[in-house]
Amino acid sequence: GDVVARLAGDEFAVLLHGADKHAAEQTLKRIAADLREIAEDYPESGLGMSAGVLVFVELPDSAEEALAMTDAVMYEAKHSGKGRALVRVHPE
Repeated sequence: GDVVARLAGDEFAVLLHGADKHAAEQTLKRIAADLREIAEDYPESGLGMSAGVLVFVELPDSAEEALAMTDAVMYEAKHSGKGRALVRVHPE
């Protein structure tokens, strides 16, 4: 039931259906480790990742709202420094 989608240029979304915060954090760690391994093979690429993860305890009214809320967490991660990842739960 998980889905990966390219949203734009270098922006991707991963929907982890039924994942709790722990499962989302573990998936994020695995993706980051895989990306670091690939980047080692292409050191001139500058390949890296900033990630915003939002675990929904209660779903928003629409997919658009969910995406906008998650996008805000991703931009918060990006603005805190290159290669950062944040995991939040909604509602807290």
